[in-house]
Amino acid sequence: MAVSRPRAVIPYTFDPESDPETEDTVASETPPQQRLLQDASEWCTCGNCMTMPTEGENVCCKETLKVIRRMNELPDTPTCMTYHPGLEPNCLNPYTLQNMNNIYRADYGPLRGRTIHEYVCNIQIRGMFKS
Repeated sequence: MAVSRPRAVIPYTFDPESDPETEDTVASETPPQQRLLQDASEWCTCGNCMTMPTEGENVCCKETLKVIRRMNELPDTPTCMTYHPGLEPNCLNPYTLQNMNNIYRADYGPLRGRTIHEYVCNIQIRGMFKS
């Protein structure tokens, strides 16, 4: 009887390939390393952005394709994501956040080294822009 050898695991075999249409950030944005030195009015297109402490946080809602798509679903497209009617019930409501927290912990376990701020932001974004 022949002994079968274990098959090699090939990473990323079943992961979907990148699609330019589904990328999160618009390619024409100002390089983020310059934004800490600029006033938010220089790179913000929605009119509500503020300069944040880190480069990664200095992003306008009009630069993220998932956000743009979500805003374009409405008959009257809001000028900023903060005016979207789904923002408060999905991202700011404490009961919704607790429910999303329970779902996340059931699926992925505890925080694993994340700060509570990073965790809550991640939960909020997943809830609002899940396709």
